[in-house]
Amino acid sequence: MKPGPPDLPRAGPYPWTHVSAAHGGRRGIRRLPDGRLSLLLDYGLSGYLNFWDGEVLHYLGDGVTGDQVLTPATALGLDALHGGTPARVWERLRPNVWYDLGWFRFAGVTRREVGGRQVFDFSLRQETPPPGHGG
Repeated sequence: MKPGPPDLPRAGPYPWTHVSAAHGGRRGIRRLPDGRLSLLLDYGLSGYLNFWDGEVLHYLGDGVTGDQVLTPATALGLDALHGGTPARVWERLRPNVWYDLGWFRFAGVTRREVGGRQVFDFSLRQETPPPGHGG
């Protein structure tokens, strides 16, 4: 899998210790103390085949085997889609090399087949910065 568009603004690189402190752990999607979300993106290094279609990020739901079902992690994405909650996206290009891609909004979700299984495919679009929330 390839990283996002080459002209996409990126801050970094950062080591995992920095990202872990900002994100709050290893789960791919987390709610931050202020209510916003944080997403980890690594293009298959963790088993998730997230990808870009132009400037749209496709972020897959929770679960790397079998059909994805609604889990608390996937529910965070659905809640963000319906509530307009922004998400900070952290991009890992190789072990211990992370970039902050800034803030994105969930724009849609579809159920589709990937590798013989059904997944939640969330589409996200970048925004800089989210209204009322500095960087």
